[in-house]
Amino acid sequence: MLSIRSYSHMNMMYYIIQMTGIFQYTLRFWLETEAKFTSVERIQGYVNGLASEAPPIIEGRQPNSDWPEEGAITFENVDVRYREGLPLVLKTYH
Repeated sequence: MLSIRSYSHMNMMYYIIQMTGIFQYTLRFWLETEAKFTSVERIQGYVNGLASEAPPIIEGRQPNSDWPEEGAITFENVDVRYREGLPLVLKTYH
């Protein structure tokens, strides 16, 4: 037969197991919330911190209305990479 002391130990173990689950849930919830706040801070940084670009039309710097009358662009033997030391992203085929 189990004594009262055994029941109190079993209750204590039950509560310890429950508290572990609550701690895990709380920690997970806190980390997810922190991640969401970080993304909001990044968006605010992009919205408020970036320098604005030039306007799409600059008065006094517009080409003629009939521009371009004709033209062509020819690429010969062109190799392109994003920066030095990186692999080529556009390779010339011979």
